[in-house]
Amino acid sequence: MDSRFDQAPKKERPNRTRCILLHMVSLVLLGLGIVHMLVSNDEYRHQKISQTTNIARMGSVFMSADLANDISDGQLNSANYQSIKDELVGFKNNNEDISSIFIYTQIEDELSVLVDSESSGEDLMADDTQAYRQALTKSTPMMTEGGSIKTVVAPLTDAQTGNTIAGLAINYSVSSWNTHLYKNAVQAGQEVLLAFILLT
Repeated sequence: MDSRFDQAPKKERPNRTRCILLHMVSLVLLGLGIVHMLVSNDEYRHQKISQTTNIARMGSVFMSADLANDISDGQLNSANYQSIKDELVGFKNNNEDISSIFIYTQIEDELSVLVDSESSGEDLMADDTQAYRQALTKSTPMMTEGGSIKTVVAPLTDAQTGNTIAGLAINYSVSSWNTHLYKNAVQAGQEVLLAFILLT
């Protein structure tokens, strides 16, 4: 009798050890999942900055000298305005993750939207204008976030002089941005779950 009671606790030890091991593995896999999401967000951010920069470069290359002067002066005639607006609307319609796109400039100290992809006349700029200004003054792509919008900004240059004359801004809704990350998170979660099942 005594010997049977002495042996009973020993049967629980392997289960307890296995449970502890599974918890440790779960924590490690959870950590890897979080790292994956952070890396995915950073990669997506760089992808959108690169995309906006390339669009701005193409716009600069094909921009005529007269149009560059008009943009620099903050004035677009009706033909140029409509032509650019049609391009912006078409680009937005072909990219579901984009909520709006616009070209802006700075006259003296005031930022002004020259033309955009919208018809409502709403204010498309975030309250924090630092990124918009830095894209113009430093001629480098920037990113900012305000409310429910993430904005990527890139400089538009005069192909003749190389001077920055305006900025191209693309707005992404935070919800669409997060949807992309959630899809990656689901994929990563499936991989983690598969690994967990195999380990158990």
